[in-house]
Amino acid sequence: MKKKAWILIFSYFFFYIVLPGFAFGMGISENILLWIPLIGMVVICLVAWHLYGTFVKEQWQELLLQTSWKKLIITIFACFFGVGIIRSVLLSLLSPYIDLESIGANQQAIQNLIGQVPSYYTFFMLVIFAPFVEELVFREAIIRPSVQRNTSSKWICTILSVVLFTGAHMVTFADAIIYLPLTLALTYLYWKYHANVAASMSFHFVNNFIAWALLTFLPEFFN
Repeated sequence: MKKKAWILIFSYFFFYIVLPGFAFGMGISENILLWIPLIGMVVICLVAWHLYGTFVKEQWQELLLQTSWKKLIITIFACFFGVGIIRSVLLSLLSPYIDLESIGANQQAIQNLIGQVPSYYTFFMLVIFAPFVEELVFREAIIRPSVQRNTSSKWICTILSVVLFTGAHMVTFADAIIYLPLTLALTYLYWKYHANVAASMSFHFVNNFIAWALLTFLPEFFN
């Protein structure tokens, strides 16, 4: 793994997890505490852009050499609806064995946050920060080192990426029903376009924008 990948991962872990946790432990007032993660996300985005900005631009250029905008959009929405279908099937099959009410705690936390902060806060978090930074951390930084190696290395890094990304979004084990299909779609698009992070970013952006819009303007959709 390259030095810049380690720098990004450290920045993500420190500013997104450690710093807010430390602030919470210090007993900082809730009004201030809500804004510390936003500051951290802005810092991480700036670090990511400094390290990978040129690379991401090149990835977009390469992606559009592989496919057209029309085909890319069709592929993205096919994956979006595919993820929804897989989730529905898994929920139907596993509902006798799991507590359905325990699913979606992470989503519920976002819904609660939407009621506490301006919409631009959650827009930045879901639609800008998550697609840009998380794809660089969980796809590019983890999988990229295996691209020029043997098939076994590719499988190991890909599985590690899937496990870490899914796990990072789970509150309970049952949440895997929601996040594993999404993770597999993101990883599929990354490899479909020859380890192109712009492809997975595109899908991540569309998925999160739709989720943000529904959570913000039609919250009853999730009730």
